[in-house]
Amino acid sequence: TRIAIPRSDAVGGSADHSLMPVGPFFIGLSEITVDEFLRYRSMTTGSLGGSDLPITEISWNEAARFCNDLSKAEGLEVFYVFGDTRGTSTISFNPDSSGYRLPTLAEWKVAATDPEDIKVQRRKYFWGDEPLVPRNQGNFSGRESGLGASFIISGYVDGHAGLAPVGSYGANNQGLYDLDGNAAEWIHNYKSNGIKGLAPLSHFGRQIGIEHLIKGGSYKSSNLNGLEINHQRSYLGGQEDVGFRIARSIN
Repeated sequence: TRIAIPRSDAVGGSADHSLMPVGPFFIGLSEITVDEFLRYRSMTTGSLGGSDLPITEISWNEAARFCNDLSKAEGLEVFYVFGDTRGTSTISFNPDSSGYRLPTLAEWKVAATDPEDIKVQRRKYFWGDEPLVPRNQGNFSGRESGLGASFIISGYVDGHAGLAPVGSYGANNQGLYDLDGNAAEWIHNYKSNGIKGLAPLSHFGRQIGIEHLIKGGSYKSSNLNGLEINHQRSYLGGQEDVGFRIARSIN
């Protein structure tokens, strides 16, 4: 299930050059589950938990291939282009395609805040600016994890020691679930590595890079820095607390 997000001309509170205007787009209400993933792709890597848990431990490439498989199933032009150049696997993308893909950094931040409310756009955390996580805000590392004090958010309780079924916690003001926790999420964009003079021409970013970005907290998030809306990390392979949700441009 997906919802439509209107066009956004700006995202407040950040000078990140990837935060560029975005056109209207669809985005998944929640992260792709194990059951949804297995409808279109067989498992090569990844974590097989309950069918309603988010699929995790898959690489960015596997997430992108899932998007292509879903596009083909619905008769849409694929967004990602997988190839081979002199024995080296390559991947690029067609920004004009309306097929399924991973959300861009700018789209994810619009979805996590509100394209029509500047105050919400400027929040430090998903719930506001106060450094106190509301009870059951999301699936983070709380007391139920049984870990030491250095590995949990002090005093926090959310009822799940590991991954939770998608949608177990309340939706944000746009009706989207788990952007702040449960599983962190692969993003379409490559990490910029701070290279000056290579700002992307659109929110899709560059065609070439090494590590892709990851946004949002997870059930392993144990400090407030990881729960800031502007927090991001990057990686090459799959991780046990990283999944993805899908997006698609509305042309």
